Amino acid sequence: MRFYGHNWGDGLFFHPDEDNMARSISQMSLGNGLHPDFFAYGQFPLYVAYFSYQLVHGLKLELVPFKDAVYLLRYWSGLFSTLTIPLVYLITKRLINRQYGLLAASVVALMPGLIQAAHFGTTESLLTFLYMLIIYLSLRALKFKHILHNAVLLGIAFGLALGIKVSAIYFVLPVGIASLFSLRNRKYFIAFWLIFGLLTLLFTVLASPHSFLDYPAFLSSMRYETSVALGEVKVFYTRQFENSHPFIFQFSKVFPFAVGLVTTALGSLGGLLVFKERKSRTLILFLSFVIALAANGFMFAKWTRFMAPVFPLFAIFTAYALYKIQNKLVVILVLFIAALQGLLFFQIYTHPDTRIMASSWINKNIPDSSYILSETANVVDIPTSTAGRPTRNYKVISFDFYHLDQEEELPEMLIDHLEKADYIFVPSRRLFANLPQNKNRYPILEKYYNALFSGDLGYELVYTQRPSYCRYLGKICNWIELQAEETFSVFDHPTVRVYRKNNVQSSDEYRKLLL
Repeated sequence: MRFYGHNWGDGLFFHPDEDNMARSISQMSLGNGLHPDFFAYGQFPLYVAYFSYQLVHGLKLELVPFKDAVYLLRYWSGLFSTLTIPLVYLITKRLINRQYGLLAASVVALMPGLIQAAHFGTTESLLTFLYMLIIYLSLRALKFKHILHNAVLLGIAFGLALGIKVSAIYFVLPVGIASLFSLRNRKYFIAFWLIFGLLTLLFTVLASPHSFLDYPAFLSSMRYETSVALGEVKVFYTRQFENSHPFIFQFSKVFPFAVGLVTTALGSLGGLLVFKERKSRTLILFLSFVIALAANGFMFAKWTRFMAPVFPLFAIFTAYALYKIQNKLVVILVLFIAALQGLLFFQIYTHPDTRIMASSWINKNIPDSSYILSETANVVDIPTSTAGRPTRNYKVISFDFYHLDQEEELPEMLIDHLEKADYIFVPSRRLFANLPQNKNRYPILEKYYNALFSGDLGYELVYTQRPSYCRYLGKICNWIELQAEETFSVFDHPTVRVYRKNNVQSSDEYRKLLL
């Protein structure tokens, strides 16, 4: 479930972060000092992929092809996601016992959000692994005999985490709690933090050297990324977070889908039961969850990937709740549901991408020279080249719907395209699904989609390509598509809709509908 289907997309790459990281790797060379020319993340995952390629190809030190960079990033995501599973087992074994450790590991192995992250060449799997490693080492450090040895390992792990993403600073919390509980002697306390701090600094520099060597570029990127995350800079891809509420958003649009409804509910209960114990090991686990939730929960941007490091904690807390319930039938039911949701979600990577399948239908069923109105801001537009696009001579307009209500010339341009368009593509739910929480803010855009879906615009729905698991879920699939945080679906399994003109209307009629 972590490695099969790493070639999803059929040689096309739809994830923007993956695209940016792979492009950074593909331009690295010894000649430019392995400069990343990209600072949204640290260099550690970029270097891991770069040097992996060089080792496989006999240290020729040649440029890494873009596609190879993507697949290497995905490989390392799959590996670190897999290594997270035994860590969850070891943590839960320390918390409860071996049997419930296996239960928690099974739930993590089947968790949709972690299966998905393992198929993305991004940072989430590596950060999740390091957070679990730090929590495990912190639990070990509660035994005094391991304290200085663990200071070394914790410093390395925390340094690497900071070398991936500066916002991983909150990973230090379990370390701090463990040191407070186990180090009563001032001399050992100082020695622990001195060793931990020096190794953290060393491995942060080694993992992300250009963040220091090219500090102005790093600082500029961090200021921009922070402004986006806090909502100070409004960009089109954060529109779904307008009018959202901290924590309510995560517990309604992130965890139920990435973790699972049952695991979210039982994990939340188990977290409260863990806190009630108020022992050193339970406090480390509970506060590790709370700090991760708080560090990201109050942000304006609430992407699923921000919450990835806490996904395994839901599995651990679920195991703890089941341990307290002590009912074998409930355990079997939870495992069955976990297996079902994991297997259903995994189907995404055993079938062609929805955009590839939609493109095949488009090239077979839409005539040459058709005028098509589509939506902008997709990494790859449909119809895709792998589905035979060269055999068709379509005029595809990638229209900027995001600024339809802000830029004065766009409404008239849209009306002109509607007059000419034979077909309309809706490549994902990214635009229309965000309208309900933005009532009255985007009136023209809302009128456009209402008119399109109702048929008043003069177009009828002639084709819908849904994810493979929808054949088993029916209407539940619509709920998942519309309610989940958009990046849960738009990168690897968006629903594609095609509308065909069935009623020619004049520009004045379109103006009456939209303006």
